Amino acid sequence: MEKERIEYLDTIKGICILLVVFCHFTVLPSHTYIGNIFMSMAWGAVPCFMMISGGLMHASPAFYWKKYIFKFLRLYSALIIWKIIYLLVHFFIMEISFSKTELIKYLFFFGDIPPVNTGVMWYINAYLTALLLYPVSYFLFHTDKQGKKLLFFLLTICFFSGIFIPFCNFLLELFSKTTGWSIIDISGLKSISPLTNYSSILFYFLLGAFLFEYENQLKHNISAYKYGKFIPAIMILLGTINLLFIKYMQTGSLQWNGIYLADGYNRLSTVLLALGIYFFFTIHKGKACDWIAKCIGPYTMGIYYIHYLLLIVCNTFLYQYLSGYYSFILNCIKTLFITFICILSTILIRKIPIVKMLVK
Repeated sequence: MEKERIEYLDTIKGICILLVVFCHFTVLPSHTYIGNIFMSMAWGAVPCFMMISGGLMHASPAFYWKKYIFKFLRLYSALIIWKIIYLLVHFFIMEISFSKTELIKYLFFFGDIPPVNTGVMWYINAYLTALLLYPVSYFLFHTDKQGKKLLFFLLTICFFSGIFIPFCNFLLELFSKTTGWSIIDISGLKSISPLTNYSSILFYFLLGAFLFEYENQLKHNISAYKYGKFIPAIMILLGTINLLFIKYMQTGSLQWNGIYLADGYNRLSTVLLALGIYFFFTIHKGKACDWIAKCIGPYTMGIYYIHYLLLIVCNTFLYQYLSGYYSFILNCIKTLFITFICILSTILIRKIPIVKMLVK
């Protein structure tokens, strides 16, 4: 039986998966400014996915070990099968050699086989990490106020190591560039955190639990202001501007230049951006949102796995013929076309018993 869909969450997921597809294997010219803006906004997509997952999972009325273990094993099994699919596709488009040991490490122990590009799989690795923490976080969240305080403490640790320390480090780097003084790197402080692996992603996952718990209160507080409905848009604007500024400090340019922002998920600006996206589509509704919620939102997992594979093939065989036509518009067309193909593929795969677990 299909779970009842929550429309505004599907809208957020639909918008975010479009941003994800937009930012992978781009056909953007180096000199584009608007392309750089959207590439910066794309950093808010994965945090929104994690907040939604964390919110829905902690909002569950009960925890069942059997269901939890099945979910974990299903996700891990799907990851293995997709890695096999990625390996086979790469095998047919390029020369690859590897040992049995490398294959076992690649399939079962989160290893890599160069030049097989499984960069998109990092999200599933991070999600599995969040799932390992979930039984503890669920128990704390559903015991009493003291349990929630303990969970908030865990969230604070993740924020400290994954977001706050990088933020302070950036301020020190900015001060150093402005004054010419040599400033010590404080990133080593993260080593004292017990949750250093994907700490920023774990922060978003746990944050989602509190967002769902106090969602109505937060929406009411935002709406209570005279111009409260504009607050999420302002958050998106400020978050994006700050990410553009950080990239400018790293590269010396506001153009795309084929350079991704370093440590994009570990930025305080990304937190602001992601929360802005989340609340914007929680508060604002419309026909476009309804369309995205119905036509894109329910298929995001399938789109996530399939789009990267399609883009690898396109990058190998097609992009060389488009090199003189790169533009922001072409990248938008790429995004919509690839998303459409992925949706059709996901719908077809979902009709096949057992195999449908690959896109759910």
